[in-house]
Amino acid sequence: MEANEPIDHIAVIKAFPSPGIADVVMSDSGQCDSCAAAKLCHHGVGPEKTVLSVSVAPGLELKVGDKVVVRGTEAIHRRAIMLATVIPCLGLVAVMAIVFILTLSSGLAALAGFGAMILFFLLLFVFRDKLAREFRFSVVRKAEERNQ
Repeated sequence: MEANEPIDHIAVIKAFPSPGIADVVMSDSGQCDSCAAAKLCHHGVGPEKTVLSVSVAPGLELKVGDKVVVRGTEAIHRRAIMLATVIPCLGLVAVMAIVFILTLSSGLAALAGFGAMILFFLLLFVFRDKLAREFRFSVVRKAEERNQ
């Protein structure tokens, strides 16, 4: 997949908290079915669906309850995978290896690795608003109604 390839989902608008922003609930799993990290992202999967704030393209006339197409990009997907899995795993291994080499204590290495994970995810929590701006999805159009 190319970095700018779109990832589309069908969503239902739940509210408009501010102009140009809509709160939506994903109503399909879209391309998540083929994603290795689908279980980490719960948008539209399972009984407890997450409300996601998305930007609305100018000129779209929408109302609460409309089905819409919500779009992200493969680049967003790759960055999320890096932050949620790859970086924490590499950091855990690196911290544990360094502490073990310096101290020859596997217990201390495990504690240091655990502490590094707490610190990493605490930093993600602290910078969640900044990260949320980078991982913005947008409503691109109304979804077509299918006649059955």
